[in-house]
Amino acid sequence: MLPALLVVGRNFQPIKPFLSVYLVEEKKFTTKEIANKIIPWWLYAMLLFSIVVPVIVKKIGLFGTILASACSDIVSGVLLLLMNDRSVPMTVLTELLNAFRSSVIIGDKRYFGEKSQAKTVEYSTLRKTTGIVSSFISQNLYQITGTSQASLYLTILSQICVLILTLIVPGKEEESVSEPIVLSRFSFELLAKIFSYTGAFTLCSCIRIYIDLILIERTGEIGENEGIVGAVVDKISYMFYIGSLCIVKCMMLITDKITTKKTIDQNKAPHGYLEGVTKLVAVCLAIPLVNLVKDDYIKTEVLGVCSWGMQLAGINALTGSTTIFGGYTSYLFSFLGASTTMYISYNRINTLSLDMIIPIMSYMGGISCAVHAVIDVVSRRRKLTPTQRFSLYARIGGVLFASSALCSSVEYFRMWKNS
Repeated sequence: MLPALLVVGRNFQPIKPFLSVYLVEEKKFTTKEIANKIIPWWLYAMLLFSIVVPVIVKKIGLFGTILASACSDIVSGVLLLLMNDRSVPMTVLTELLNAFRSSVIIGDKRYFGEKSQAKTVEYSTLRKTTGIVSSFISQNLYQITGTSQASLYLTILSQICVLILTLIVPGKEEESVSEPIVLSRFSFELLAKIFSYTGAFTLCSCIRIYIDLILIERTGEIGENEGIVGAVVDKISYMFYIGSLCIVKCMMLITDKITTKKTIDQNKAPHGYLEGVTKLVAVCLAIPLVNLVKDDYIKTEVLGVCSWGMQLAGINALTGSTTIFGGYTSYLFSFLGASTTMYISYNRINTLSLDMIIPIMSYMGGISCAVHAVIDVVSRRRKLTPTQRFSLYARIGGVLFASSALCSSVEYFRMWKNS
């Protein structure tokens, strides 16, 4: 029970969908400043932690690393709350801490999911479900109060609870998961899944990095269709509204910085709903699809190829769309493909890599961040908007998926020859 609560706490972070919104509305940054002055530091930090995290795990274990990550989450939240307006150094520091937390996610998955695919599915489902609840609550907090401060307070509180839980949850004997990489143990199947996961992770990350900035830029462009969709989602999330209102009332007893609004601005982009729906798509579609074909090699490979196409199509559609509704639809389509690819790839990597899982996953994250860093430099020199950067990502994703297909073909030929 306690480990499950720990997973819930680790992934209950209402501020996540509204971090860029918080920086723009509360700390007076512009989207251009975030893209050019803040995000690059997160990318460089992710690149650094891809090398450092395996060493940390080797020294203090998975659980110790999770404990350190919980502490970094609390410090990051407090810094965001207390820092001055447009303070680049403090914001960069919070991004460094967020990068550490992002780098440790694979440690969470291996610690709680272990080597069992069934436990990995349980972990992923619980993680995504928590994310759905967290995102819908954050959206309602934002609509009730008119700011994202309430979400930040709630995130800090939840991470303090996580820190307490990590001290209560009994430790368990940990297997070796951070041994040095031995290239001679790499098969074509493992290489194929590494290329596939890296491509999906890169495309998924690029959308997550820039989608909030794009939606902020498009705020005010909500048309009739978007209003209808928003109304439907509002009805679905009514139960979250009641809970969120209770949370706000409790916060108002503690601080006068949180107040309720009399009217809701329907022109505000629903970042929380978007984040929640993407996780809902993963839980209801991606995970069941992967489980459905997990025992059939050919069907799994076909599903993987289809998921590649979905990602590339979604990225290109997002580049061509000009409205919030178009951005939502493209994002959801691409996210479904990315989730499917990463579930398929991780399950095989987790099985094939054995005690090298943490270094392999960390280095894949490092390669992805190196790609982001290069694209960031090129984009700033060419003065590309976040939307324009997606065409570069689509090309790189296509190359990685093609490399995966080549390795899979060699592996399939080897299996056919030996059968």
